[in-house]
Amino acid sequence: ENEPEFRSYDILLNLNEGDTLRKVQTLSGDVRNDRSVVHALKVYNALNSSNYVRFFRLVRQSTFLEMCILKRYFYQMRTKAVRVMVRSFVAPKQVVQFPLEKIFDLLAFESLKECASFLRKHGIGSEGETAFFERSCFTEPDTAPKPTRSYNLIDAKKMSSYGEIMNGGPLPPNPYLTYEPHNSFDRNGYLKPESYEAKDQEGGQTPEEIARQKQEEERKGRILEHAKEISSQVVSTVVQAESRQVAKETIDYMNQRVLKKEIYYRIEDEVIDDLSHEITSQVMKEARNALLMERLAEEREVEAKEEAASQIVEDMVAENIKNVAQDALQEARLSEAALAELTAAEQAAKQLAQQVADEVAVQLAGQIHAEQQQALEDKIQQMKANSKRKLLAKYFKTWHKVVTKRRQRNQMLDDFPVMPAPLSPQQQAQRLGGDAMPRNRKSLSQQETERHELDAMLKLSVARKTIQESAVLLPFHLVYWIGERSDLMSVYKMLISVDGGGLTESHDFFPLQQMIFAKFKRMFPNNEPEDTEYLVKRRVPFGKRAGVISMCVRLVTEKNLDAALFCERERRRLFAGTGGILFLHLDPESDPKE
Repeated sequence: ENEPEFRSYDILLNLNEGDTLRKVQTLSGDVRNDRSVVHALKVYNALNSSNYVRFFRLVRQSTFLEMCILKRYFYQMRTKAVRVMVRSFVAPKQVVQFPLEKIFDLLAFESLKECASFLRKHGIGSEGETAFFERSCFTEPDTAPKPTRSYNLIDAKKMSSYGEIMNGGPLPPNPYLTYEPHNSFDRNGYLKPESYEAKDQEGGQTPEEIARQKQEEERKGRILEHAKEISSQVVSTVVQAESRQVAKETIDYMNQRVLKKEIYYRIEDEVIDDLSHEITSQVMKEARNALLMERLAEEREVEAKEEAASQIVEDMVAENIKNVAQDALQEARLSEAALAELTAAEQAAKQLAQQVADEVAVQLAGQIHAEQQQALEDKIQQMKANSKRKLLAKYFKTWHKVVTKRRQRNQMLDDFPVMPAPLSPQQQAQRLGGDAMPRNRKSLSQQETERHELDAMLKLSVARKTIQESAVLLPFHLVYWIGERSDLMSVYKMLISVDGGGLTESHDFFPLQQMIFAKFKRMFPNNEPEDTEYLVKRRVPFGKRAGVISMCVRLVTEKNLDAALFCERERRRLFAGTGGILFLHLDPESDPKE
């Protein structure tokens, strides 16, 4: 009468066994077509096909006892479900957000907390009501967690006591309520003879019941004998089959061991050959590099010796030339002093004219250079701004593309059905692929041309800056500016006047003032006048006729001007013989007329 029910329980207890369907085929047609057996087979198909949605839907349709049996498969099916979700919904190297409540409903968890804890043990994080699926983070625990009681899913099906559930209906009356106890011992404390075989317990049984009980015992004995014969036959059959299987597996295992050993020796020989070849090539390479380094060291040593010898020879030649030049200069000073005095006047006039022309040219060149420098800097700033704007546009396009794709993917995941899509593979690929965005990129030739232009402009800027820095360090050449003239004077005197008698170190144009003074002082290497007011005070040979001129460059201060204003002698000493006055107006806040 209850065979279909217990057959269904047997199927549910062996869902992971491969022999379950074969056993079901041996059942009678009435048993196979029973509702409970059909339901158990549906659960078997859902479990083996990893259809977690159908599995938990069938669990909710099961009875209390069936749910208690299926509880053992919850962890297995939930793990399969999470694996299928990760592989189906998540692309490689992507993170997909999935509603936690949807997972809770599909996999029949007791609470959102239990659902989040299960996902966390499988490497999937969650925050609030959202789970974050990522392929690389998914893991399966080595051991299953301790099962917990399902109050909402299984206990909700319990509508009666456990006894009534196991009996399949209301329980019969309790026989212990009408049982009357009796004494099986006599007055002396010995067991009565009728109690040896418990005949005293038969009290209220009728002869029919006793006969029926004996028949039942005989039937059970026959069944037990037949069961022993069948079990012995089954055991012998299973033992033979298992022996053949074990022998076959043992032969296969030994063949695999022999094959693995051969493969291991072969791989070992190949690895040894490769390592020996690699070590030999490495040793040869190191020896070649060491020999090359020795040759380079010898060449450097020879070059250093040749350079030191050439430097010594050059120093000796320069010293000899310097001595000869000093002797010749001394003789020229003594013999050509008169001729130098006659030609100094003409050369001074030429030098002054040349100086004025050079100053004008320097001003024009400086103005042109400043304009070109400003134009170059403007062009560089414009190129930087264009590059920055293009880079920002590129970043914005990339960001917009990523956001658009993410929005489309989220929309696609929200609309993803739990059943197979009714579209063709081409239509699915077109929807999942999205629209390709055209990207306008410059050609390699354009990029190379712009890079060369930028390098050329940077090199030009560095060259101009180098020329300016070197020009700042060069001294003035008053001797060459004077030039050779017929009315050459023997004495040239120049006064230099600065705003307020000179700038302080805190002033912005103080370095420019010191640079001008240094260019005068560096005209002659050994020019160090005792008086700090004199920048140049020197007699030098000049011209082809061995003439000598006296040059004096003096700094005029407020103290000198005040003394010359009230004293005729100081005025003559200051301005007498002056051929030119240089006014340095460096302070923009002062009045140049003063």
